[in-house]
Amino acid sequence: MATAVLLSLMASCQFRCGGAAGPMAASGPETWTIDGKTYQVAATYYLGLPEGLQYTIEIPWKFEKASPMNDDVALAIALPLMQHAFKNDRYKRMQFAKAGEGQVEANRIGVALVEQDGQRSHGYRVALSVPEIRSRIEAAKDQ
Repeated sequence: MATAVLLSLMASCQFRCGGAAGPMAASGPETWTIDGKTYQVAATYYLGLPEGLQYTIEIPWKFEKASPMNDDVALAIALPLMQHAFKNDRYKRMQFAKAGEGQVEANRIGVALVEQDGQRSHGYRVALSVPEIRSRIEAAKDQ
């Protein structure tokens, strides 16, 4: 907890893409309203992944056994959150420096749908690159 507080107060911090570090610069909970729909955001944080730096939005979710989760279903749930994070520059709330490479910006936005079951939790993650999110926003404008 102290690390998360410290990181959120810093203007920049170091990370290693693909390293063993867990979530960085965690914040939350928050309530987001998107197109009249309210989303309870449990947390937002960054993950250093082999693909780059990912801004992740974690929301509570109740998985239904009758409706199995897959990438298409998860993306339909997650896309409004991803687009909101992009349009409002939420994914840029922190600056990071990668050792030997300088400033690094999040190049992916992901959503983690997480269900708490007592002390256990399980979930489903989906992510898109920032250029893909931008492209989907532009395509929606053209329709």
